[in-house]
Amino acid sequence: MRIIVTADDFGLTRGITDTILEAVDRGAINCVSIIANGDDFDRAIEEAKKRPDLQIALHLNLTDGTSLAPRERNPLIDVRGKFCLVFQTLWLRYFFSRRKPDFFLAVQNEITLQVQKIKAALPNRKIYLNGHDHVHLIPFVMRAVASVVDDLGVTYVRIPEEPLFFVRNKANVYCSAGLAKHLLLNLLSRYARKKLRRTHVETTDAFVGILFTGRMTVTVVQAAFKKILKRAAAPAIVEVLFHPGKANQSEATRWKHKGRSWVWFVSPERDAERQAAQSSELDIFLKSC
Repeated sequence: MRIIVTADDFGLTRGITDTILEAVDRGAINCVSIIANGDDFDRAIEEAKKRPDLQIALHLNLTDGTSLAPRERNPLIDVRGKFCLVFQTLWLRYFFSRRKPDFFLAVQNEITLQVQKIKAALPNRKIYLNGHDHVHLIPFVMRAVASVVDDLGVTYVRIPEEPLFFVRNKANVYCSAGLAKHLLLNLLSRYARKKLRRTHVETTDAFVGILFTGRMTVTVVQAAFKKILKRAAAPAIVEVLFHPGKANQSEATRWKHKGRSWVWFVSPERDAERQAAQSSELDIFLKSC
C-alpha cells in the first residue's frame, strides 16, 4: 500500500510555506500541493528543489488570487484579473451561464498554465493534481481536468472519497456542516473516478482528511485506516491530508477582499494539525500499515 501524506497550500504565503516545511522536515508529510499563483511560489519551488524526494502536486486554484491566463473572455476573473468566485458560485455560474464553452475553455486553459508553470520550475519531478477548495471535483472542471491530464503528463489525481468512520469523543463533528461536505465530495468523487478512468492517471483508492478538516489527529488517522483496511479489496493508494501551513497575521491582508476567509489561514487549528503531522506516533503508525 502506498501512502501519500499531503500538506496543501504550499507557496500561498511565506508563513504557510515555512510552517509546511517544518512539518515536511520533522514529520510524515511526503507530498506538498503547490499553488501556482501563490505569493510565495518562487521561494517554495527553491525549497522543493532542496528536497528531491518530496512529491509535488499542483493545488489547482480557481478561486483565490490572480489568474495566470489573459483577462480577455475569461469568466473566472474580475476586472483586476483576480478570481472572483468560490466553489458554490463557480458551479452555479457555469450551470446558469449561456457561455458554457467559455467557462470550460477558461478552466482548461488555467489548468494547463498552472501545470506548465510547475513543470517548468521542476522539470524532473512527477506532477500530481488536486484542487484548492476541491474545485477540481466540480463536474465541468473535472471534465476539463480529464481532457488535459494525459497531454500535460500529470501522473496522479486526488479523489477524496473518504469512508464514514467514527472517532470517540468527537461526536460534534457528525452534527456539523462538515458531514454535508463529506457526503457531497464523496458523490462528486464517484463521478470524477468515472471520468478519469478514460485517462492514464492513477487515482486515490481511499482518502482521509475531509470530515476532520482542521481537526486531524493521530487518533483520527488510526480510526480511518481501521475502516479502510476492513474493505475486501486492499487499497493501492491512500492519501492523508493535513493543513499544517499557517499564515502570519501580517499576511491576512491577502484575503481582505474575501471577508473572513483569512481566519482559516491563521487558525490555531493549523498549529494543531502541524503538531499531529510531526508526531512520531503518526510516523510509526503509517510505517506499520
